[in-house]
Amino acid sequence: MELSWDEWDVIILAACSFLIPLVFLCNATKRRRRRAPPGPATVPIIGNLAWLTLRDGLGELDILRRLHSRFGPLLSVRLGSSEQVNVADRRLAHALLVERGAAVADRSPLLVSTERFGAFGSFSIHVSSYGPRWSVLRRNFAAEVVSPARFRQMAASRELALADLIRKLKLQEGVVVCRDAFQHAMSSLFIAMCFGKVLDDSSVDSIGVALRDFVLHGGASGMGMALFLFLPALTTRLFRGLLRSKEAKRQKLENVYCLPLIHERRERRKTKQLTQEHPHCYVDTLLDLRLDEEQDGGRLLTDHEIASLCIEILIVGSELPATALEWIMAELVKNPGVQDKLYEEMMVKAKATTDASAGVLPFSEDDLPKIPYLRAVVLEGLRRHPPGHQMPPRRVREDVEVGDYVVPKGSAINFMLYDLGMDDATWDRPAVFMPERFLPGGEAEALDITGTKEMKMIPFGAGRRICPGLRIALLLLEYFVANLVATFHWKEVEEGDVDVTTEDAQLTVLMGKPLRARLLPRLHSSA
Repeated sequence: MELSWDEWDVIILAACSFLIPLVFLCNATKRRRRRAPPGPATVPIIGNLAWLTLRDGLGELDILRRLHSRFGPLLSVRLGSSEQVNVADRRLAHALLVERGAAVADRSPLLVSTERFGAFGSFSIHVSSYGPRWSVLRRNFAAEVVSPARFRQMAASRELALADLIRKLKLQEGVVVCRDAFQHAMSSLFIAMCFGKVLDDSSVDSIGVALRDFVLHGGASGMGMALFLFLPALTTRLFRGLLRSKEAKRQKLENVYCLPLIHERRERRKTKQLTQEHPHCYVDTLLDLRLDEEQDGGRLLTDHEIASLCIEILIVGSELPATALEWIMAELVKNPGVQDKLYEEMMVKAKATTDASAGVLPFSEDDLPKIPYLRAVVLEGLRRHPPGHQMPPRRVREDVEVGDYVVPKGSAINFMLYDLGMDDATWDRPAVFMPERFLPGGEAEALDITGTKEMKMIPFGAGRRICPGLRIALLLLEYFVANLVATFHWKEVEEGDVDVTTEDAQLTVLMGKPLRARLLPRLHSSA
């Protein structure tokens, strides 16, 4: 049967009404894909990042830097079916983290979904999704633990940790391997800040060992987690035993160490037996804290949740400042002219008082602002050796236009912190340790460490999830560096012994070869 012209018109019209929108949709999709950040060809199932890492035998960061040199500062890679965008340009980072901060303030679901295998529990400030619960937890930490007023209340803990560290360094009689001593000092300090109690050396060391055993078990850092990121249904079955042993180590941390200290603090509060040295601690705030009414019904935290938050601060507090301190002291050993200049400025501009009991000439925290070169040394150490080379990944909550590209909704997004601080378009001779760049007349004299105005270096992150403790972290590093340099002359054991070029990426980026130095007591020391 032949169709009439009228019937053909109807068919053609119907076909056009279907095909024309389809063509527009396809073109729009193609345009959007063309505008997506560039990246290498992907491999089915596993994506391209894991494949390139396995194929070339390089670390994840080395692969990413090579890809950035090929594709530019905005790079798209894939882990299985999940897309990850990496940013290695300070202007693009500012546009995303500050100008569009709310759009990238959520935590990546890749990080959240794998935290039973990672370093932090699912109930923590670090991995909580952007929302009411995260706001309550973060606001509590910022206001009740690391605010200037609260931080001053914990000054006795810092003085004790410093005096104990210097005593231990003196006992080693000259040649010192510093990492364990630095980690012990920071662990002791943050245990006291967390639980309101100073523990003996054996207990501090036991907690430190348990923390590192838990964090590093099963290669939980770096690409060791890659399979869990994109094939969780399969890998959680294949590695069930590993996950069980990881959880057992976490339970040991909670049950053997954290929960007894939480219960003890609760009883001390009930009986009003708080010490003058530790009238306030992190656990106090958590015992009183109520969660958001709408999301969590305004309830109090469980002991399990309090323990999880304590583990978080112990991991961050013991690892990050200890790592930064080791790198900074290594650079002072490697650059004796910088160390001498710092020491001379401290002697001229700061008031020191002899503490016969500790046998040192301690600089108080009130003295630190009088020593601008000290802040410059610490900032230069953080620029050259940030404890983390990347931020923990975030999730893009909506399509975000940046430059000529669109970062698609749902993507994980990461920022190359180390690369921002080593960009030769921003920094003069970035590989050189030169604190003078942060002094008046230097290229970074007006540096905004928060990255709000511009981003030259952001070792503490930036935007809405910036580290809430960055100010006290700087103060803590200045306090320890000043007193370590005031007490000892730090020298290489042998020429070329200190290596600041090799790294060991664990939870933080450690020195590849732990710092070993010869410590000579300064003349004013009573030791």
